Amino acid sequence: MLSQRLKHWKDWGLAGQPRVLEYFTAGQNHTAALVEANQQQWVVKLFDHSFDIAVSAQSWAAEQQIAPPIVYANNDLAVMTYVAARPFETADLARLAHTLGTLHQSTNTELSRFDFMSFCNQYLATADALTKQQHRTLLPVLQQFIDDPTPWCPCHNDLVRSNCLFTNERAWLIDWEYAMQHNPWFDLAAIILYFELDTKQSTRFLNAYSSAYLNSGSSQDSLDWAAKIDQPIFQAAQLALLWGDLLWHLNKYGNHYRVDNPKRFKLLAHLAANLAIQLPSSAPSSLHF
Repeated sequence: MLSQRLKHWKDWGLAGQPRVLEYFTAGQNHTAALVEANQQQWVVKLFDHSFDIAVSAQSWAAEQQIAPPIVYANNDLAVMTYVAARPFETADLARLAHTLGTLHQSTNTELSRFDFMSFCNQYLATADALTKQQHRTLLPVLQQFIDDPTPWCPCHNDLVRSNCLFTNERAWLIDWEYAMQHNPWFDLAAIILYFELDTKQSTRFLNAYSSAYLNSGSSQDSLDWAAKIDQPIFQAAQLALLWGDLLWHLNKYGNHYRVDNPKRFKLLAHLAANLAIQLPSSAPSSLHF
């Protein structure tokens, strides 16, 4: 329990005993709280899994100035600088694009490679018949995404809105449990989907992302990312991202998640239809003799 771990604050190097200001509820893979000590604020996070990956990746990202610095990390608990973020504004898309450009053109040889099919398979093992049938139907598009030739790079791989923090100076990324080498389109698809960008906003965002590569010397700097909107990878990346997300939620919350979130599954069907795939909406009936 995080409340018990707070008793060991003297190990963290803080100037005084912290008091809890707020417990955060957005994180799915950890427990976190905002604490204050000597008029300074910190986030204390107790991890459920992937502690080493998250701490290593965030410490590296903090050196790139795109993640809050970690001041203490041990035994599944980390203490990090608190970012006093404000609500997202449309103008922040440029800041977010710049942050992603910084992440994707950086080098981190310690990150392993993201195996998307293994990620899916661990949740399919306990999935119902409809989910398994939908996965089989989507396999050609998922394989198309996996086979896409875009060079891989360091990726966050979990860019839900709550993991993107905004100040007037920059966009910060938090919760690095899934950081690995991956196709950058996976991160880009997350921004487009989770921030619900329309075509015009997506174009503006991808143009800003492209500009982050100018004169960087990156192997990606010659790509016209916005031009990809009319190509299959734009839809395939979004579909792969959304399907992985839905599998995770179905595994965690059960089949009622499908009933409680029809909009998300309608979006999945829409993305599939854009790629000429008709997604089954019900499992085939079993034959009884």
